[in-house]
Amino acid sequence: MGYQNPQTLRLLDFVKVNYGTDPEFLWAKFPNTSVLRNLGNRKWYGVVNSVSASKIGIDSDKIIEIVNIRFNKGEAPEIAGNVSGIFPAWHMNKRNWITIVLDDTLSDEQLFGLVAQSFEFSK
Repeated sequence: MGYQNPQTLRLLDFVKVNYGTDPEFLWAKFPNTSVLRNLGNRKWYGVVNSVSASKIGIDSDKIIEIVNIRFNKGEAPEIAGNVSGIFPAWHMNKRNWITIVLDDTLSDEQLFGLVAQSFEFSK
């Protein structure tokens, strides 16, 4: 695992402590992409990535760390782009998933609350 952002590491600690989830690195070709699964039913509730900021619409080629999480069914477009640090889902269904930049724009409390909600949706 090559994640370096402190908020990313805090997120991974949060899911380990609260849900027993370790990130799963499924693709050798993408060593900085991992999924977070509900251990009960194996459904994804998060995807952690290192990507170019330009992939989510930020005018930069800087590599950033993000997490994609499930959001209220059909309501993701309303929050994405209207809350600082939250974007339309990168590489996922934009109606049901959002992308959060893991750079402390959102507080840990806000981030963990959204991840907890995503975990509940995966049940």
